[in-house]
Amino acid sequence: MLRRYLDPMMQRRFCQLWNRTVAGSSDQDAGEVFHRVYSYYNSDERYYHSTDHIQFCLKQFDLVSELLTAPDAVEMAIWFHDVIYERGACDNEIQSAQFFKDYVAEKLNPELADQIYNLILDTTHKHTPPTLDGQYLADIDLSSMALPWQEFLRDSTNVRAECSHLCDNEFYPKQLAFLESLLQRERFFFTDFFQQRFGDQAQDNLQRLIKQLNQQGFHSCKK
Repeated sequence: MLRRYLDPMMQRRFCQLWNRTVAGSSDQDAGEVFHRVYSYYNSDERYYHSTDHIQFCLKQFDLVSELLTAPDAVEMAIWFHDVIYERGACDNEIQSAQFFKDYVAEKLNPELADQIYNLILDTTHKHTPPTLDGQYLADIDLSSMALPWQEFLRDSTNVRAECSHLCDNEFYPKQLAFLESLLQRERFFFTDFFQQRFGDQAQDNLQRLIKQLNQQGFHSCKK
């Protein structure tokens, strides 16, 4: 059962992208792929990794699309980067990349398919993406951390809700370790565009949240 109504503008946008990148595609083919992908993001257990997150990422993408080498590849990666989200799994991005490879890649030019697959893996946030497009994608994915404080807290609450199977003492140490790893970077965002516009706010939000959680007795599992 879907929690959000299907946004026709999202469907139109995806179908236009699909028809640009898939030779010989039809609107029916594009619509079938869209509905399958949309159903993953729109499932009941999604609170943060949902259609809202994809919409937000697409808005950030639109700000930088002219700066990208392969904007269609990055946009396609946005649609698929969180398509698989299993609670408690540590390889969701890898599973999402594999889903893309198994379900979509054979329909695309092999070089483009490999490019999108690798871009999806850049959203693990465990390494510096080797390409500028990958760095933009990683920044797009984390740009919500620079939202105003109350909106940032809302997203943090939604992330917590997706891990309701974990008690606080299991969830927060791991979450703190991730947040602290982001703050340990030389700078928060990889690209100048996002760092100059959002870097300070993202860092302030994370430091404030970490302080609150520490005051509640939670500490990083790395300590």
